Amino acid sequence: MGLISQMEDGHFYLEDLSASVEVDLSKAKITTGFFTENTILFAEGEMHNGIFQVITCGFPPLENRDNTLKVHPEDDFFGCGRPDKRKKVLGKLETVLDRFERVKIVPSLLVFMGSFCSRPCNLSFCSYSSLRQQFGKLGRIIGNHPRLKESSRFLFIPSPGDAGPSTVLPRCSLPNYLTEELRGIIPNAIFSSNPCRVKFYNQDIVFFRQDVVYRMSRSCLISLSSEETNDPFEDLDSTIIHQSHLCPLPLMEQPIIWNYDHCLQLYPTPHTIVLGDKSERKVCKFGGATCFNPGSFSTDSTFVAYRPSTQKVELSAL
Repeated sequence: MGLISQMEDGHFYLEDLSASVEVDLSKAKITTGFFTENTILFAEGEMHNGIFQVITCGFPPLENRDNTLKVHPEDDFFGCGRPDKRKKVLGKLETVLDRFERVKIVPSLLVFMGSFCSRPCNLSFCSYSSLRQQFGKLGRIIGNHPRLKESSRFLFIPSPGDAGPSTVLPRCSLPNYLTEELRGIIPNAIFSSNPCRVKFYNQDIVFFRQDVVYRMSRSCLISLSSEETNDPFEDLDSTIIHQSHLCPLPLMEQPIIWNYDHCLQLYPTPHTIVLGDKSERKVCKFGGATCFNPGSFSTDSTFVAYRPSTQKVELSAL
């Protein structure tokens, strides 16, 4: 058992805190998941000329959430849709809000995951004043729905392409300059980091906006196994839950603020993981957790209605 790392170009090693051994993965039979650098795995094989020839390998067994909490009863682990600026997207969003305004019990929380702009907010981006105005317009649209404004909370989570200091994880919340007008109209608006954790009564819900399927696929050391699934989203769920980490990639692939790495940890396993990814929207259950990708509202008007009490996911669209 150890961490896969590349200590020399083209040479991979399995290492722990005390030692390392070079491994040959070319003939390895694997279980479901993305086997990239920086993932922890169990490997079975034989030593030949100082190199460990891996025959089979897989992720460490998953620890049940209830068992984790029994072992650590005093620890507080919790403490340690996408609108675009285009008029037609805001119009469709207003249609969705109109329908929620008329239901008997309005949603407790509406979550907006970036990108909040149709192109990346990089050094060449020069439309921040326009983006600020669009957030104000979104605030006025929400404000036209008095029941939602009064009783619901609105959570905004930035994407890798949204305005911010860098693409390092975890990402800080959207700049106050952009959201000031919306905050003034909607007191219940919350602008969080990415990833974000929500405590809903006794349930832990994790939101993460990142195109993880593509990045994990690009970094795989071994081709995906098709014995258990042909769905990359299920491979992703298996990987992050077994690794207890939202983005188990090498730091050169995805920089992380090391003092805040715990924000990306999935230990104990949360009840629900929402992965905002560019891949096809999906729902699956793995290791006791409900995982889903809500899709892209700005691309195909898809979104998800989620009921924490039953962990039921309703795939919706206009």
